[in-house]
Amino acid sequence: MKLNDKVYDILKWLGLAFFPALSILLQTVLPVWGVDPFLIKALTVTCSALGVFIAAIIGVSQVTLAKEKLEMIEETADIQDGVAEDEDQISIEDLTDEEI
Repeated sequence: MKLNDKVYDILKWLGLAFFPALSILLQTVLPVWGVDPFLIKALTVTCSALGVFIAAIIGVSQVTLAKEKLEMIEETADIQDGVAEDEDQISIEDLTDEEI
């Protein structure tokens, strides 16, 4: 799976900043408001799970992108090797009359 840059940036912010921060905020503020501890735990675990899930999606996207870049580099190297091999070969047209 490959994500475009804008989606990647949004997911990165959500997974690495927003959901972890929201989880800590909920753990800190909700007890003050007298919210049921079970609900607090459910909300904070959900936020943490979402953060981890999003981080996993980002990781898959990064691996996919890295593989594609590696394949492009290898293809470029193969093409350059082919050109270098072609340059090493001398055709009959390249020879002067004196060499023939």
